[in-house]
Amino acid sequence: MGEVELPQAKRTKEAKSGVNFIIDSVKKYGKDLVIAATGPITNLGVALKEYPEMAKEIGQIVIMGGALTIPGNVSPFAEANISQDPEAAKLLFESGSPIIMAGLDVTMRSILTQKDTQKWRQISKVGEKYADIVDYYIHIHDETAPTVKGCPLHDPSAIAAIIHPELFDMLPLAMTVETEGPSVGRTIGITEKIREKTPNVKTCINVKKGAVAKDMCDTMAILYAGT
Repeated sequence: MGEVELPQAKRTKEAKSGVNFIIDSVKKYGKDLVIAATGPITNLGVALKEYPEMAKEIGQIVIMGGALTIPGNVSPFAEANISQDPEAAKLLFESGSPIIMAGLDVTMRSILTQKDTQKWRQISKVGEKYADIVDYYIHIHDETAPTVKGCPLHDPSAIAAIIHPELFDMLPLAMTVETEGPSVGRTIGITEKIREKTPNVKTCINVKKGAVAKDMCDTMAILYAGT
């Protein structure tokens, strides 16, 4: 939370497991359900093992993870979320589920700056607190990647791919994840399926410049104005 002090949350821990929540949601909403996975794929992997039918029943799974055209951020091959559980990610990609992969190929192109967060400070106290949190994240990137001049919008890019898919160039591709050897965690196309007409994965390989940052800033400003 960027060393920002916040009030203690009143919400308590859910009794239902994340895996059961996913399965129950698929059964309840079917094709209307879109899951945004912005962390390791473990729960989705377990859900697919317990209820394989979800691959055909769910509407869409959008993940923040992977890298197709550039190196990973935890190894030359692997992105952080995928690297945490490559076996689950492999199972997901090969399950036939309808997937959009918003990986480092696009998240590293969408940058949020302190000029953006400064606008939030002028809206409300909530906006100020959130600006403090994001500025902390920006400072970390200033130290590790001084040429970036801001923070990449990793998770927000996955959400943007759901709401505004027109902002992205997507490559249809049957994909898998390597689970052994020095390239473990690598997200890559399946050679034997390269000519498939309707692969289940669409990989974001480019994004309209500045569009994700603008959409996020505008959306957050509306939320802050209501607090």
